Amino acid sequence: MTSFFLIAQMAGAGFLALPRALADVGWLGLPMMVLFCVMVAYAGTRLGSCWVMLEERWPKQYLGGSRMPYMDIAEKSLGTIGRNVALWAVDLNLFGSTAVFIILISEMVSSVLYVYTDGECPVTKCALIIIVGVCLIPFTWLGSPKDFWQASLLAVISTTTAVIVIIVQIFLSHDSLPENPPYPNPTIFSFSLGFGAILFAFGGASVFPTIQNDMADRSQFWRSVIAGFISRCYCVIWCC
Repeated sequence: MTSFFLIAQMAGAGFLALPRALADVGWLGLPMMVLFCVMVAYAGTRLGSCWVMLEERWPKQYLGGSRMPYMDIAEKSLGTIGRNVALWAVDLNLFGSTAVFIILISEMVSSVLYVYTDGECPVTKCALIIIVGVCLIPFTWLGSPKDFWQASLLAVISTTTAVIVIIVQIFLSHDSLPENPPYPNPTIFSFSLGFGAILFAFGGASVFPTIQNDMADRSQFWRSVIAGFISRCYCVIWCC
């Protein structure tokens, strides 16, 4: 189940944007994806080891789990300053990611309403952003990933379905595709867009300790990381 949480954390819009990112970056994007995947996976295993060290050295304080494990690791490593830096970094990361996803969801809902209302959608995109945000607020009241494990399964199933649909559509559209499609050389602007998209797709390492805290045997977190990232790389290969 932990592997599903890890895949769900990184799956979604950023994952499905990888083909476009590869087109923007060029062939250099392939080794970049592999490199970033390995680096994030390694960082995940190190974060897991750090938390196990905290439990071994301060069992009374951390054996029962923590609501902010990433910040606890930073505090024991770098003191109060490290904790504050980690807290602000995580908050800014989550704020930016949440804003992107809310806007994306609103645009998707607007597109669906536009189709089913014959172009006379009664709700604007700006209003949909507020509506989507309000609807998502109750889910933020849940304590940890184990309280909404169904969401991880749904995320993995949705992303896998999207990958399958993309592959099937490629085969169905094969005859209508040009025989020699153009592959323009990447520019500084396109490379920057692709580079940012790849980084965004492999983000989310700050949530790993929180997921680890829900495990019965937290020392085995590294196995879940390896299994999760192998599955993700497999999907990336098929998607790109």
